[in-house]
Amino acid sequence: MYDAYRAHPEIASILLIGVWLILTVALLWPLSRERLLVRTPFVLSVVNTILVYGLFSLPRGFPEVFQTVLGHSVYARKSAFDDRWIDVWHSWVSYTFMVGCLVALAWASVNLFKGKGVLLNILALAAVIFWIFLALVARLLVT
Repeated sequence: MYDAYRAHPEIASILLIGVWLILTVALLWPLSRERLLVRTPFVLSVVNTILVYGLFSLPRGFPEVFQTVLGHSVYARKSAFDDRWIDVWHSWVSYTFMVGCLVALAWASVNLFKGKGVLLNILALAAVIFWIFLALVARLLVT
């Protein structure tokens, strides 16, 4: 998958976003208030990882679209000391995913306190703890 992801990012992004959509609909369908309240933390912390990889590859897969909207290349820098735009895109997507994980952490904790959807919410909490640990380790290695 890694070679296909790098060689054909447009196909990878479409496939990953499609798989994310199918999994999200499968988990939440038929849509009801109870199902939405119980299963959303799992979607936010586990299923959305697929969406993140799909969003990461969008600028590389469809650079013409992004260049038209931005007015410059996705690899452009404002100055020699700035990050490339695509790196800023990756940071924004990662940040948004981590905010979703924190929301999932609180939401799953409330669900567990109420005793609803125990297995899915334990998996959601475990995933959030894993992502936070991974983010902290990555932060320590970078700095």
